[in-house]
Order: sequence, then structure tokens, then C-alpha cells
Amino acid sequence: MAVCSRCNGEGYETYDEDGRMVRDACYHCGTSGQVDEETDWHDRLMRVASTLAYHQESEYRKACDSDPEGDGYDLHAAENMMRTSDYFMARVYERQYEIAEELSKLDQTMQEVLVAWNEQPQESLLSRFNRSVAEEIRAKLPSPNGGVQADTNTIFGDDDIPF
Repeated sequence: MAVCSRCNGEGYETYDEDGRMVRDACYHCGTSGQVDEETDWHDRLMRVASTLAYHQESEYRKACDSDPEGDGYDLHAAENMMRTSDYFMARVYERQYEIAEELSKLDQTMQEVLVAWNEQPQESLLSRFNRSVAEEIRAKLPSPNGGVQADTNTIFGDDDIPF
């Protein structure tokens, strides 16, 4: 049995409803805090779909906002009588189910690769790039120390970064 990803093994979910915190039974695991391996696998695949949907919607938003002839993403949200953040998340939610359906058609090996990719910490992904690529990425990241970028050697070490 695996730990339920919705309640983190507690058996109950806590959420905000109309300005007050509500504690309710987790219907995903039936308050046991655990799910079977198949349910856990589907949950992990759904997280991959959610990550991909978020990325796709982010790219779509950039394209809308950079189109000089277009209306912009904010106007799309306004046309749907939604705040931009709510519109964005609604579209991510819609996309994730389409993507999840496509993921379910992939073979098991490809699904395992995608799940492993999605569950890998961001820091270890950066460490796989060579130094020049890491430098380029670091230059684009906001400075963690108030405007002064740290030396790359202090971030990635003196040794060459393995691929």
C-alpha cells in the first residue's frame, strides 16, 4: 500500500471554504491514509499530466501576450468573466485530463520515464547540464541574494558538471 497523495496519509483533508478551515474525510483513500499501488500509479501519472498542462498553458499565455495583433491572455480571461489566475488554472485543469488520456496510451516504460522525470527535484536536473549551459540558466534565474549573482563555482562546484 502507498501513502495517499491527497491527504498525505492522514485520512482527512483540510481546506479553506468561505474563509473558514474545514476538515473532511479523504474520499480518495476512504480515511485510511493509504491507497493501492494501481491508484498510486494513476495519481503519479496525473501529476505528470498536470505538470505538462501547466507548461502548455504557460506557453500559450506567452504566445497570446506576445502577439502584437492579438488580444492578450488577460482579455481572454475577462471575456470568460474570470480573473486571469482563475482562468489559467481552469485551462490547466481542462488540459490535464486530455494529456492524461494520451499518457494512458503510452507503453509502461515511457510512463515510468515521465513519472521519474516529473518526480525528480529541480536542483538535480540543473546539475546534469555542462558548465556553459548551467551558466546560461543561472544568468536567467533571479538572484537569491538581493541582486548580486553568486559565482557559478559556489553553486555548481569546481568540478565539471556531469551530463
